[in-house]
Amino acid sequence: MQVQTFVADNMPEAILQIRKHMGKDAVILNSRKVYQRRWWSLKKTVKYEVSACLAAEAPEVQSQLTSNSRPTDRDEIQTELKQIRSMLQTAIQTNDAMIVMLSDYLREQGLTRELAMALIQEISHDTNAREEVKESLQRRLVEQLHDFQHTAPIRPESRVIAFVGPTGVGKTTTIAKLAAAYVANGKKVGLITTDTYRIAAIEQLKTYAKILEIPVEVAYKPEELTKAMERLRHCDVILVDTSGRNFRLMSYVEETKAFLRELPVDETLLVLSLTMKPKDINYIVEMFMDLPADKFVFTKLDETDTYGSILNVLLTHKKPMSYITMGQSVPTDIEIPSLDRIVNMVLEGIQ
Repeated sequence: MQVQTFVADNMPEAILQIRKHMGKDAVILNSRKVYQRRWWSLKKTVKYEVSACLAAEAPEVQSQLTSNSRPTDRDEIQTELKQIRSMLQTAIQTNDAMIVMLSDYLREQGLTRELAMALIQEISHDTNAREEVKESLQRRLVEQLHDFQHTAPIRPESRVIAFVGPTGVGKTTTIAKLAAAYVANGKKVGLITTDTYRIAAIEQLKTYAKILEIPVEVAYKPEELTKAMERLRHCDVILVDTSGRNFRLMSYVEETKAFLRELPVDETLLVLSLTMKPKDINYIVEMFMDLPADKFVFTKLDETDTYGSILNVLLTHKKPMSYITMGQSVPTDIEIPSLDRIVNMVLEGIQ
């Protein structure tokens, strides 16, 4: 009898591994919790160790319950086996191949393992048809996103709006698009940039300001912002472009904080590019939460077909997104996203 052992964070994930590697005829022989400790950590983590074999090779359950086992041991084992068989039956009914495919798809879309497994576990009792799987996922995601304010553009009463984020995510272009929209609506707009480390960034913003015929101020030091604000006192809206740096270094985050402390900021928008790795996006968001960042802007949707990071960020931090952008054209290629649009973007590859 060929027995294979799988280790996973939870039973549903273990079942997925068994089905993926051994097929739907596999039978669980034993399962137990194991406690692991990393060499650098005192904290133990709980894992599930599950052994399985093919059904034709599986021994009778009773043969495993020896005569010298205590009644309580036998009861516990039988209860556990019943629970596992129930979970296996559910997995079989939901179409094992589809569940494995779905797990792979969600991970390829950039969803965290925890979110992907939670979604699969929630829908595993609902359906066994591919169309119903997609509908069930859509319904679950919409329900979760409805638990908080998931979409919120800049408030009409906000005057000073700061844009933060790492280099290359499209902060300056996003600001230009919004500035053009404000001008089109009759607002007096002013721009401030603190991104003085890149001459190209300053020149880019000045070019946009010249086209839109709006003033722009450059602040090399935090203390220069007071005078910049004074020169823009006639403006209805002031958009602030901050420095794009390597924000894996906390010193750069602190530098951004120092600039923002000198401004009467009404809202801070964290700009994130979907071309970044999901892991890097999660790290950047964590670094900026102390600013605090109030809302998110997701850029470069036209340069990727992976959108899971949007769900990771929204569901983890329970803060709204304001805009999505999908190109370089100003003032177009920016929109306030609908909930259905975001969910459909993530799930559209499920045919």
